[in-house]
Amino acid sequence: MKGNRVMNITVNGTVHQTDETSICFEDGVRLGLWQERDTVTYRGLGTGRQYNAGTLFKSRDGLGKFLTLEEGMIFNAVNTGSA
Repeated sequence: MKGNRVMNITVNGTVHQTDETSICFEDGVRLGLWQERDTVTYRGLGTGRQYNAGTLFKSRDGLGKFLTLEEGMIFNAVNTGSA
């Protein structure tokens, strides 16, 4: 979903600008941020400035977990083969 402001997120050490307000694993593949066989971890400051971290992964039904994007979020994508 598109928002009305541009945010900076970092994927594997490279800063990307996006106007998306949320992202799922499949969106990241479509946007070229990571590959279909990657496992993606993330971290950032969530609501109330509490630490927010987790994993995004390819879903079997194409309806993966949606994550609300925050300014400065950091994503690490690692190729895990067919896992």
